[in-house]
Amino acid sequence: MTESVPRIEQFLDERAISWKRLDVHGWGALWKRWLLIYGRMFEPGTRRKQGNKARHELGQLTADGFLILAIPDVRVVPFAGNTRRGFAYECAFEEPSPVLDLSQISGCDIVQCASDFAWTMVHTHEDDGWGGPFFSRSEWQEAGDP
Repeated sequence: MTESVPRIEQFLDERAISWKRLDVHGWGALWKRWLLIYGRMFEPGTRRKQGNKARHELGQLTADGFLILAIPDVRVVPFAGNTRRGFAYECAFEEPSPVLDLSQISGCDIVQCASDFAWTMVHTHEDDGWGGPFFSRSEWQEAGDP
């Protein structure tokens, strides 16, 4: 998965998005927080959008920035490969802007999420082949939400 890092950085640079790569400890803390909120996202009955519906949902958002986190575990996110190394980026826009769809960075097993974890978009190397990407909101993860 480390070959994904230069592609991600190039993608962000080409779109003039400010970014900061976090160390493995920063990634670990953010991944644990993501798991607390979205760790059940792929369980039956948990609300999420996929494919073009996910892209549409993401396209409705504006933000000051977002996070990109490597997916380390196929047990949590189906279809993701094991990255073997954690990495994360804090990304920022100069002013609130539409959130970019990272689908163009093909072959990556990453989650993109709001800095406050209010929403997430999950990308795997199987996007479009197995129904991804996947979008969800934190309030959709609450117990009992259809």
